[in-house]
Amino acid sequence: PIYNCSFINVNTGWISIQQANNKIYKTTDGGNNWFIPSSAIPVLKYMLFIDQNNGLAAGTGIYITTNGGSSWVLKDQNTGYNSIIFT
Repeated sequence: PIYNCSFINVNTGWISIQQANNKIYKTTDGGNNWFIPSSAIPVLKYMLFIDQNNGLAAGTGIYITTNGGSSWVLKDQNTGYNSIIFT
């Protein structure tokens, strides 16, 4: 199933999908085509991108990306994150 999606405009977005090795897919053409911008990372149930490069993801920990999801850095390792909320 699809866990979450995050679009920054009508063309660019990401979805996290639960598969055997959990994948994040990215589109740059409004969803007509999808590609995998990075290798598999732990389960991500929620993600939010603030622009084409910077995003946060939560699941088995809190991860950040500064290159559009090509790589992710673990910032907080904890289990059970289900959302990210900005105030």
